[in-house]
Amino acid sequence: MDAPNEVEAIRTIAAKLADRFPLVPRSEVERIVNEEHHNLDGRPIRAYIAVLVEHAAKQRLLNPAPAASLR
Repeated sequence: MDAPNEVEAIRTIAAKLADRFPLVPRSEVERIVNEEHHNLDGRPIRAYIAVLVEHAAKQRLLNPAPAASLR
């Protein structure tokens, strides 16, 4: 289970990235951040989860997949 501080950090990351990428709908930013967070489920060391999530989500927002590959 996620610690309350981790959940709050993920919310903060989503808000920060939504501000940084205003052309991307906030719901899409939140979806990406949540996907990246859940990609790290089950990892025993949680200290750097927020940093890893932010980095991975930012990379996805900077380099979106082509629309054709999403189908």
